Amino acid sequence: MSFFQTYYNALDKITKNCLNSSEVFVLYKKPNTDSLQLIIAKEYSTAFIEEIRDNSFVFMPFDAKQKGFIIPIQKKYSDNQILDFSKTLDDIDASNSIENKNQTQLTEEGFIQYVDKIKNSIQTGTFNKLVASRVFSTTNEIDLVSKFLNLCDKYHHAFNYMIYIPNRECWMGATPETLLRVDENRLHTISLAGTQLSNENSTYTWGEKEQEEQRIVTEYIDEKLKGLYLKDIQISTPYTLEAGNIAHLRTDIHATVSDENNIIDIINTLHPTPAVCGMPKEICKEYILENEAYDRTFYTGYLGIFTDKKNVDLYVNLRCASIDKTNIHYYVGCGITATSDAQKEWIETENKLKTLRY
Repeated sequence: MSFFQTYYNALDKITKNCLNSSEVFVLYKKPNTDSLQLIIAKEYSTAFIEEIRDNSFVFMPFDAKQKGFIIPIQKKYSDNQILDFSKTLDDIDASNSIENKNQTQLTEEGFIQYVDKIKNSIQTGTFNKLVASRVFSTTNEIDLVSKFLNLCDKYHHAFNYMIYIPNRECWMGATPETLLRVDENRLHTISLAGTQLSNENSTYTWGEKEQEEQRIVTEYIDEKLKGLYLKDIQISTPYTLEAGNIAHLRTDIHATVSDENNIIDIINTLHPTPAVCGMPKEICKEYILENEAYDRTFYTGYLGIFTDKKNVDLYVNLRCASIDKTNIHYYVGCGITATSDAQKEWIETENKLKTLRY
């Protein structure tokens, strides 16, 4: 099916009505599904994850010391319900009213200098891997609904989303990375690291740098889950995941959750993962907050549905963009290890930009 052809007119009308009435809206499509979901809310909380209430959509930042947004799921529409709901609304014109947010952009030379600085810290033993990122900003000339639906059509494998918090935030993305999924007593997460361009033959050779980067992430998650006394931890062998124009190394990790396990503790232990931060996590997080040229805010945070402690579906906020009144800001990153080539890392971020820009 074409999400664009099916839903564009309906969602264009719905989102403009929400913009006009200052209502929160969340649009999302889960990976490998053909079902579109719409949440509309008049209220939301600015809160920490510890303040979560059941049956909520959460949108949390990279820095857990900062508050995110918790949106109670009161009105939710799926598929044909979205089309039917749009017929009850008037055709109006409204636009995004979020004030412009300035983000510092690094040139190619500036980013290479930043990567070399990180490598120097690795060589002195400060940490063994760190995820560098940057932002690319351009004039906002996009149709929000069109952009979102095109992501749904193009990146079927991803968690596609658009979220609007009146006068606060507007984001969209197509993330390939699960942070945590809990279905009754089974927990699922993934280790995702290493990047190269996808190819027509779907044949890939992974170098020592990418395999090492992926191994670090997998071992970290395994160690932390064992520390939380989760049982029956199962780890797959690494395999290639194609994500649009790029491919990653991925490992699936499963475990059994009991009533004694605290889901909030598991979330806080996993976030941010080495795939978006580095190792050791706390040292790398502080380094990023002090040295990165811009404020990540919700990039490499997480988002998704928290039904209750036995039903959780959260994703890392990758391949994403924030949108204000006149600008759109695209966020990309790459894992840096001792063997990283700074020029190649710049090229990797350029390739990742294509996920959302085109």
